[in-house]
Parts: sequence; C-alpha cells; structure tokens
Amino acid sequence: MQDGPAAQLADGTDALGLMALVLPPDAADTSGVWLTAPRLVELCFQTAGIHEIVADHRLALPRAVRRVRFTSAPEAAQGRLWSQVQRTADGSFWARVVDDAGQQLVELEGYQTVVLEEGSSLPAS
Repeated sequence: MQDGPAAQLADGTDALGLMALVLPPDAADTSGVWLTAPRLVELCFQTAGIHEIVADHRLALPRAVRRVRFTSAPEAAQGRLWSQVQRTADGSFWARVVDDAGQQLVELEGYQTVVLEEGSSLPAS
C-alpha cells in the first residue's frame, strides 16, 4: 500500500487505511498540547470516506459519531498507524486505529455520514 491517506477495501464491509509517515504540524501555533489525537479520528473519517466512494460511488462528509474512545496515547504507538473501518448493519461505521503491533489507540462507534448530492453545495457559515 502506498504512503498517505489511502484505503483498501478488504471486502464489501471493511476498509483499511494507512496514516502518512510525514505530516505538517497539527496547528500553526505549536506551543499548545493536544488532549486527544484528532488526526487519528480524521484517519477513520477518511478511510470511511474512501470506502463510500469505492463501495457506493458517493461522496459523503462526517455527520455524527455516537462514541469516540481514546484507548492509548499516540506516543506509545509502535510502527505505522492503520485504520480499520467496518460498515455496520444500521449503515453507520465502526472504526479503530491500531499500530503495527496491534495496539488499539482509538475506537469510533456509530459514525454516520451525510451524502453530497451531485450539484449540491455546502451551506454558507
């Protein structure tokens, strides 16, 4: 698999994503400390998004997440970071991020997306 926010469908319900090795800083002001790891959640979002593009031929954005659990600190990760995304029976996604050693760092339950219809635009903020 190539480096970057790539995903590979394992079958009709599962997808795997791989975190890029080199990323820019999380924010312009790097003096702060993150309480969570938003990029790990974003890896799950992107993997689910690629899943929907490949499996359903549609583009969708995040809508809701029932639960997010941060189970290990990213600093404790060993090797590369992977996302595993599965579509559940209700159409939402379950996702997690693990390292090369199989240690889980993040788990998402009930991730739902909203489909962008062709010709639609996002509301102005």
